[in-house]
Amino acid sequence: MSNCQTKPVDLALKDMIEKGIIEVQEKNPISTWNDFQDFANKKNNWKDWCFRGQCEWEWNPETSLKRTADALAIEDIVKRELGMIRRFKREYRQYSVISPADDDHIQWMSIMQHHSAPTRLLDITYSIYIGLYFAVADPAINRDSALWCFNIKCLDDAYKKIAPILYEEIKGFDKDRDFIKHYKKVLNDRKPKVYRLNPYEMEARLTRQNGGFLVPMDIRKSFFENLSAMTDYTGSKPWIIKQKLKFGAKSLHEVLLNLFRMNSTPATLFPGIDGVAASLKMLMTIPVATHTHSNRFR
Repeated sequence: MSNCQTKPVDLALKDMIEKGIIEVQEKNPISTWNDFQDFANKKNNWKDWCFRGQCEWEWNPETSLKRTADALAIEDIVKRELGMIRRFKREYRQYSVISPADDDHIQWMSIMQHHSAPTRLLDITYSIYIGLYFAVADPAINRDSALWCFNIKCLDDAYKKIAPILYEEIKGFDKDRDFIKHYKKVLNDRKPKVYRLNPYEMEARLTRQNGGFLVPMDIRKSFFENLSAMTDYTGSKPWIIKQKLKFGAKSLHEVLLNLFRMNSTPATLFPGIDGVAASLKMLMTIPVATHTHSNRFR
């Protein structure tokens, strides 16, 4: 899950807030560990919700593919996406003896996402505490960060209302349960909407982060422009909540300590030595984890 996002430019987001689909909780930010515990215990412990933490309040959720295309003024992004996937497949086999099926496009995108390639996948987690981790993953005192909360049932039901023809039939006929044909049907529907999915084959990062993806179908449009195409769904509101977080020094250290005790650090959430190295920034606030008995190099 990445914390790099984009500036807030979306009129679709504003419209969804006005319609009550998105609720912005900004005036009373969560500022202590106890505040967050109280928040985590709401809504039946947030059953049937997923989360995305972002370390800057002003950033909007956006895919790395859309951000890169906007930054480089690339217009033919649909063909470029397919070209990047094809190129990645050709070169990936130099580094791994095991590869997904050639037409398992979601699995290929998932691997690309893990290795920081631009993709249309937006990372989410089903753990509110891992969502909190990503909101404070670049820790700084009194930073305004955000925890986005998405109601899974509302997302799924809103998608089904405007799903492509034969969507349910293809899903039902998927005897192998690998969803390859099903995901092809989803990806080839270019009309704006957002699909929630969990890859059939979970690579290590997703397993450790209890993760999944939100996937916009029209990659020429922003995430919220895609989402706003689903707002005719008449389920409960709000089905998206944006909660502000703002921790002072003492509270931030307490939050990081409790996440450390819950084993939610880069060393556990990201496979390999890169995760271990990244965790040291977080552990700087925890004396028992980083203090040595000497002040001299020996």
